[in-house]
Amino acid sequence: MPNLNELWSKACEYIREEILSPVTYKTWIESIVPLKIDEDMLYISVPTEINKRMIEQRYLELIRNSVLEVTGRKYTIVVVLDSEKDNYVEQTKNPEKKDNGNTKYTFDNFIVGNSNRFAHAASLAVAESPGTAYNPIFIWGGVGLGKTHLMHAIENYINENQPKLKTLFVPAETFMVELINSMGKNTEDFRQKYRYVDALFVDDIHFIAGKVATEEEFFNTFNSLFEAGKQIILSSDRPPQEIPNLAERLSSRFSWGILCDIQPPDYETRVAILKQKAKDQNIEIDTEILMYIADNITMNIRELEGVFRTLSAYSGFVNTKITMEMAEDAIKKYHSIIAEKVITPTMIIDAVAKLYRIKEDEITSQRRTKELVVPRHISIYLCKNLTELSYNKIGEYFGGRDHTTIIHAIRKVESDLKTDERLKNDIDKLTQDLKRS
Repeated sequence: MPNLNELWSKACEYIREEILSPVTYKTWIESIVPLKIDEDMLYISVPTEINKRMIEQRYLELIRNSVLEVTGRKYTIVVVLDSEKDNYVEQTKNPEKKDNGNTKYTFDNFIVGNSNRFAHAASLAVAESPGTAYNPIFIWGGVGLGKTHLMHAIENYINENQPKLKTLFVPAETFMVELINSMGKNTEDFRQKYRYVDALFVDDIHFIAGKVATEEEFFNTFNSLFEAGKQIILSSDRPPQEIPNLAERLSSRFSWGILCDIQPPDYETRVAILKQKAKDQNIEIDTEILMYIADNITMNIRELEGVFRTLSAYSGFVNTKITMEMAEDAIKKYHSIIAEKVITPTMIIDAVAKLYRIKEDEITSQRRTKELVVPRHISIYLCKNLTELSYNKIGEYFGGRDHTTIIHAIRKVESDLKTDERLKNDIDKLTQDLKRS
């Protein structure tokens, strides 16, 4: 395994040669932090959503090729936000002292509002009585609303107040990768790791849906922990019964305990979050400016913090107090980035394939199995509503289907939307994600 810092330092030399502008390099590359190498994947973190978007759209291939030059191996580059990076950094195993690297996430600095009050209360109850209060606890909601914060808050509370209990926090993707790596070898180490803990935290559990071997192993892990009275804490972007392709027996078990949803924060909560950020960073900023930001950034906490972080960084760079003019400019640029996005059929097909855990080429194929027809119809419907393409042009993206087939698919979805709430939720989520990704 190559030394990560040395690898990244050498890769940056190649990147610097390719990027002619020092300002561009400083703005987009210098802020990248290498996190870890896991098999054929290299994880890197960036400070904001804007940085993440820019790296993925413009510099990912350059980074991949630069790492290839250094290592002679083609790694998949995974870009995560700084706020998420603790989920990907390998934990230091020290039985004498618990330090999960996420101590900044606590109940004390979680801003409670109408949108998350129930989830906060349930999470605190679980933290105070793991394995007895609510088991499992399933926290669901959109991106950047505080699910991971609450999960880490539970973990930190348990570690501080019941240090003898063993906790384990992993993204669902890590569970799957480690399971795959253990296959063909001794899987006992894998099972020892996941089945002999007092509290298991799995973030983004919807990731395992449709992956048969992973679902089977997690089903057995869940049963083992539950029967032993151990606490299980899960998060997802939607409730269990609405996760596409999730095995029924898992969906049922995920609902055994308590389901907690987190909605986008209301105006008062957004202002409170910004005030807390300013206080934590010791930044002087007028309440009127915070109210302006909260009034214009409404979707999630991550975007709210991203705009605030951009403002505070610029303020420090020019050594001046944050003004209303600076806030207005930051908001204007934020909205222009969103408005400039052009949604393409390829992006739609990719998003639908990921949601339904199928391959992109299956959506455009001639196969007509039930598990493919619905995603295909949804993709066609979204192409009609989110692009300016004609029926014939849309048909070209879907295996050369004629315009009557395209019209039939669109009308079928329109008809089903009148009675199928799950379908409506799927399309609403896809539309929102495509417009904001």
